[in-house]
Amino acid sequence: MKKLSPRGTFAIIHDAARIDDIIFALKNFREPIGAIEIFPIYSRRNDVAKRIIVRCKKNSKKSPQIFPPLVVHDEDGKYSSEAANILSGNFLNFSR
Repeated sequence: MKKLSPRGTFAIIHDAARIDDIIFALKNFREPIGAIEIFPIYSRRNDVAKRIIVRCKKNSKKSPQIFPPLVVHDEDGKYSSEAANILSGNFLNFSR
C-alpha cells in the first residue's frame, strides 16, 4: 500500500473466511483506507461464497459497502457475462 498513489485503488481476491483479517488489516494501515467494497463470489447462484473481491481506495473516507454476489457460472455452466468481463481484463471497471 505504500506504493499506492493518493486515491489509488487496491483490489484483492481472497478466501471469504478471511474477511475479518482483511478488514482489520485495511482499517489498521498507517494511512487512511476507505471506500471498501466487498463482492462475494458464488460459483453458481444459491451457492455459498468461497471467495470475495475486496476493493478499496487510499485516503478515502467513504463508508464500506457490500454488493450483491458475483455469480461465476450460469445454469448452463458457461461463464456469466460479469465473470467473462472480469476474466477479459476489465476488473477495475467492474462495478454494480
